[in-house]
Amino acid sequence: MAYEIKFTKRAVVEAALEATAGVNPNSGFTAILANVGAKVDKNSTPIDRNVLDREFGAFGSAITASMFKESIEVEMKALGREAGNILVPEWTVPLQACATVKNDAYVLALSGVTGTFEVGEEVSVTSTVVGVIIDIAGTTLYVRKVGLTTVTPSDVVDGESSSASGTVSTVTTGLLFEPTSDESLMKSMTARFNQDGILKISTYMRGTAVITGAAKALPKIAFDLTGIYNAPTDTAMPDVTTSGVKPIPFQNVTLTWGDLDVSKIMFSEFSLDLGNVVVESEDSKKANSIGGVFITDGLPKLKLIFSQSTLAEYNPFAEHETPVERDFAVTYGVTDKFIRVGARKVQITTIAEQEKNNINFYTLDCTCNKGGLTPKWYIAIY
Repeated sequence: MAYEIKFTKRAVVEAALEATAGVNPNSGFTAILANVGAKVDKNSTPIDRNVLDREFGAFGSAITASMFKESIEVEMKALGREAGNILVPEWTVPLQACATVKNDAYVLALSGVTGTFEVGEEVSVTSTVVGVIIDIAGTTLYVRKVGLTTVTPSDVVDGESSSASGTVSTVTTGLLFEPTSDESLMKSMTARFNQDGILKISTYMRGTAVITGAAKALPKIAFDLTGIYNAPTDTAMPDVTTSGVKPIPFQNVTLTWGDLDVSKIMFSEFSLDLGNVVVESEDSKKANSIGGVFITDGLPKLKLIFSQSTLAEYNPFAEHETPVERDFAVTYGVTDKFIRVGARKVQITTIAEQEKNNINFYTLDCTCNKGGLTPKWYIAIY
């Protein structure tokens, strides 16, 4: 038995992180306004029988618990600040159900830098560790906050392993989302939506996501989530207010990719596939025999599309006859609504070249973090 629900209009799905995996929190739900095409696929597995026994009676048609598979795509926007604090976008709820952890973060613009800071090293102020460097762009550090110490302008920041140093010019606080392989840190979520006036509920939801951004388009994040169907308990979902929420176009992008000179090529599009592998497990101790939904190790993949005139003499990818690893990041948005998406140790695997109207288009398929560095990718909101 299986059926698929496909929403033909923008659909509202509510989501809440679960304190205990598989247990409906019944509160704290955030409304997610999905794009057209959001769908739910319900699958039930019949109990196999190859004998005829009157004791079974009508039970012969019994089925085990149903698995819900939900596909939800949303605009990847930032909400700005309230009382100086970053507002948490609704799409970060399902993101945390994709083996991702949320941390506070700093963006530190430095002056008077001596030495070379290193990604992955701890940084300190007056010998107190305040964070770990996640990414570096020139003299700007993207830092995962550690401890309670607050960094302020004019503080001197020191690298614990590199011995680099710099004076803080400006501090911007934000949020950082990174993948985790620690099962104890992985979240699951409950999702619910209306169908024919009945509230459908799915718990233990976990999955993967693909982030996309393209010129003249709105950046999006598409989730594929798997969970366990629960019997409906309500008859309607609360009204949702979406006033004042505006998307951020994918334009005025700041692109960094190691030492590659990106000033000579046009950047058209990117997609980052988190690459999570989702596995359903069974537990015969439970009435429905379903134990849960788990994320096993996966390898993120990055796709990039660049272009340039066919008259250009500069071939940005000539050196990739010998593989080179680079850290990649794109930043877009406006003040207090910046989003930065980064990937570690990106290595090109294939390059496809196509000419159209005297423009060369390069489509690059890449792997991320083959060396096992942490994090493999990150999303910063600030």
